[in-house]
Amino acid sequence: MGGYGCINGYVFVIDVRARHGGNEIVRLSMSGVEVRLTKMRGGALVPADQDSEERLTKVKMGDTHSYKIKKIRCYKFHKKYFGMIKLVYENQEKYKNQNAMRYALQMQAGYFEPITTLKGEVVYIPTKIDFDSMDEVEFGELYNGVLNGILKYMMVGSTQEEIERVLQFG
Repeated sequence: MGGYGCINGYVFVIDVRARHGGNEIVRLSMSGVEVRLTKMRGGALVPADQDSEERLTKVKMGDTHSYKIKKIRCYKFHKKYFGMIKLVYENQEKYKNQNAMRYALQMQAGYFEPITTLKGEVVYIPTKIDFDSMDEVEFGELYNGVLNGILKYMMVGSTQEEIERVLQFG
């Protein structure tokens, strides 16, 4: 699987549970293949890169298979999130570590998972937010949840518009 970028398209991951059927849906003969497609005007999906185009040449017409659609995350949105975290960290005194503050905000927003320690105790850790773990839609929900936590617990009295304005010009 290739790298990630900010493309106005979707990642189609082939789920090879194929059934023979109509002639407009294709089947890749390789398991676990990732193809990047860009949705064009009129609804047409075209390969987003050379690698995807080459993989699609190996497709047999007339077979049906299922796809998992995943919106590619935009790097600029990722940077905006971390810019917001930095802004809040620099304007607070409770946390001595920026990551600890980010984890607390992330967990307050509901993005955590329980794990059991070797002693049998249940503790909670923040979920991963890297590009492979979270698509654009879920990352947007995380962003909004963290922003709400910032407004409620960290920068009381500030508004979302004020924070967005600072991030835009900061």
